[in-house]
Amino acid sequence: MALKLEDIMEGLIQVGIPLEERKKAMAEFERLEQEKKDDRDANKVPTCKKGFVVIMREGAEQAWVVQRKDGADNSTLVDTIKKIAKESNNAQKRKKNIVRLYREVFYSVKRTFWKSEDILVKTKEPCQVVLLPSESVDE
Repeated sequence: MALKLEDIMEGLIQVGIPLEERKKAMAEFERLEQEKKDDRDANKVPTCKKGFVVIMREGAEQAWVVQRKDGADNSTLVDTIKKIAKESNNAQKRKKNIVRLYREVFYSVKRTFWKSEDILVKTKEPCQVVLLPSESVDE
């Protein structure tokens, strides 16, 4: 429970503390509050509202990068991509150019379909994937 400075001042008045001592006490309370606030601001960890996910085809050295809300279930991402492709194919304007391949989903499906699933496509063209040989740089 956080105390307000007005409540503290009222309590000091009710107890009968003289005005000069009340002013000193209030100045000390304000200083302590400012220190607490400065500590909270200094220790504040920035939160990432969205995280990046790399989607890579099996056996390929190419990948696409999408951005999703942190905490979103990435195990259902493939099903979500299939759903987006199906919705795009069922759209009236898409009847001639049907999306059949995953790479087509990334570069030809409109942003509105991705946005409905709260996904942002960061790379429409596949990017090159470089695999590191080990965890350590020294090896």
